[in-house]
Amino acid sequence: MLDSDATVDMVCDNLAGSAGFAGDWMAWLSNSNLDAGQRIPGWSNPYVLPDGTRVADGFSVLATYISIDAIYLAHAIDMTEAGDYPDPGTACPGSGGIPVWTSTDTLGRWDGYGTCADWTSDEIFAESADEVNLGDASETNSFWTVFWCDDYDCSHTASLYCIQINDN
Repeated sequence: MLDSDATVDMVCDNLAGSAGFAGDWMAWLSNSNLDAGQRIPGWSNPYVLPDGTRVADGFSVLATYISIDAIYLAHAIDMTEAGDYPDPGTACPGSGGIPVWTSTDTLGRWDGYGTCADWTSDEIFAESADEVNLGDASETNSFWTVFWCDDYDCSHTASLYCIQINDN
């Protein structure tokens, strides 16, 4: 699994660094102890994909609730650090989406659902409280961070959103 927030942030840093991007990077990921919106320091610079396509004007766009159908992002986060289309993983088969581990609502808070034992377990949990809400990297509405599907327990694979937090 992901091991911990610190480990997954290192994964984001390493992926970005290997692709030639400067700065520090963190995963848009909440757990039962800390919200993504609290973990990630707000950044006022625009968020863009590796090809320069604008996704959001700043952090406040990522952590704002409007409505479930409102358009939050200027463009879907549908590109990896290498400029490729993300691997759809094994979560949410047949959904047509690109599942992303988040467990985060549109306000940047933990959504109250499971977090795979705070991102340390890849076991199949029988209780619905341990099922994880995912984001969908092909969406620009609230589903970009909160997307429901039938097959989303901790034994499946999904992508991560890696967010640049500075340009050091």
